[in-house]
Amino acid sequence: MDPPLNLVLKNIVEAYLKQETESESAEKSEARCGLHGKKLLLYCEDDQEPLCFVCQTSKKHRNHRICPVEEAALDLKRKLKTVLNPIKEKLMRFTKVKQECEKTTEHIRNQAQHTERQVKAEFQKLHQFLRDEEEARLAALRKEEEQKSQMMKEKIETITRHVSTLSDKITAIEKAMDSEDISLLKTSRNIKERAQCTLQDPQLLSGALIDVAKYLGNLKYRVWEKMLEMVQYTPVTLDPNTAPVYLSLSDDLTSMRFTDTEQQLPDNPERFDPCVSVLGSEGFTSGKHSWEVENQAQHTERQVKAEFQKLHQFLRDEEEARLVALRKEEEQKSQKMKEKIETITRHVSTLSDKISAIEKAMDSEDISLLKTSRNIKERAQCTLQDPQLLSGALIDVAKHLGNLKYRVWEKMLEIVQYNFSFSDTEDMEPPGLPHITVTTPFLAVTDKGSGVVSSRRHGNH
Repeated sequence: MDPPLNLVLKNIVEAYLKQETESESAEKSEARCGLHGKKLLLYCEDDQEPLCFVCQTSKKHRNHRICPVEEAALDLKRKLKTVLNPIKEKLMRFTKVKQECEKTTEHIRNQAQHTERQVKAEFQKLHQFLRDEEEARLAALRKEEEQKSQMMKEKIETITRHVSTLSDKITAIEKAMDSEDISLLKTSRNIKERAQCTLQDPQLLSGALIDVAKYLGNLKYRVWEKMLEMVQYTPVTLDPNTAPVYLSLSDDLTSMRFTDTEQQLPDNPERFDPCVSVLGSEGFTSGKHSWEVENQAQHTERQVKAEFQKLHQFLRDEEEARLVALRKEEEQKSQKMKEKIETITRHVSTLSDKISAIEKAMDSEDISLLKTSRNIKERAQCTLQDPQLLSGALIDVAKHLGNLKYRVWEKMLEIVQYNFSFSDTEDMEPPGLPHITVTTPFLAVTDKGSGVVSSRRHGNH
């Protein structure tokens, strides 16, 4: 059986052990000279190392600048604070640019999605135009088929009645000819009268067939030509990447309006701020600029559908090509922004570590700070250049949406062909061929400035 515990004695022993532990810790924490075992109370500014009183009198430190540790530590902290401020400011600039790059990355994603919706909407209008045009032409074809089928039906019915009349007449005469001579002679006068025929020889109807050439002749060309009625060429397409946050551009990038609500847009280098201006995606500084547009198109119901299918396929291919180009640009610019953000993130991490290390050293014991002063001063050096926002980082929306329908219509000329073989004359100009000249002596909207826009549009058909 264990003896009873003496609580008083136990408490005294525990208190003594605690005191001994604290004394040993304090003794160990006091910085002492490695050579002489004395406290390090002085600092040599020439050799940048702490000293004890014995070291001070040695030949090594004779005639050196010596000061108390506390004074040297205070002086070093003041210098480090001075060095630390520019690093903190640089860190703030890197952090700000990183935030702006992240905002730009999000805006690129939104730009790509919005532009893709706009491209699809514009192509949907072109597809709808082709569907309506195809339906109208097939309706006209079916109406002509119905009219000419009805005409042929009436013609056949008339001829059928005449055939029946003639057949009855022939049968009657042949029956009389087979009868007795006396009976034949008695009815000769009547038979002769019946043998008379006043019916005109039947004629085939002229123009009875479907006018195939009307439906198929230059079909694609004439559809393409008519498409000009729904597309519009705008000499100036505005660049949304240059518009300030208080200017709202229309979806087709041809007009703008001032808004009281500030839009959430990235602060890219091309954007005007605070000037309320916007540049054109491309433009001219002087001179006359003109464009000439040439045309083409048309083939019975299966061929009409086949021709329209080619036009639809052209639009699908063109839409896909433009969306691929948009997604490629989004991918490239997103990758570029990703790499920029990663670089800035590394720099931010480096600066943060540098600041944390310096601040941690400044909070350490004076002797420890002075021992590492040379290393700290080296770490406090910063050679990083201030970060810059990337120019041209946003999606070039104007390139993808500017005059989209017009440019698709214009490119459609590559797959359509005007054929003169449906005409009786040679060397004639295609009927209805639009000759459009746009003369624009306007100073526009280049990336060097903007000015008053004045344009004239002449057309003769």
